[in-house]
Amino acid sequence: MRFCGGLIKDIKRKAPFFASDFYDALNIQALSAVLFIYLATVTNAITFGGLLGDATENMQKILRSVGKRVNQEV
Repeated sequence: MRFCGGLIKDIKRKAPFFASDFYDALNIQALSAVLFIYLATVTNAITFGGLLGDATENMQKILRSVGKRVNQEV
């Protein structure tokens, strides 16, 4: 038994497909799905940030809400 033997075998077995995975990610359907999810998330963050700013007398504003959302997404 080798340390991480299964992981090494898995990487060797899937290595031929790595390039096609990146190529497939540039497909228009994949890009449109990513854009849709991004915009859906950003609009919710902006709306929530506006409501949060009103509730906290602008102590926490839209920019902070969007910044928190970006950190959660990454």
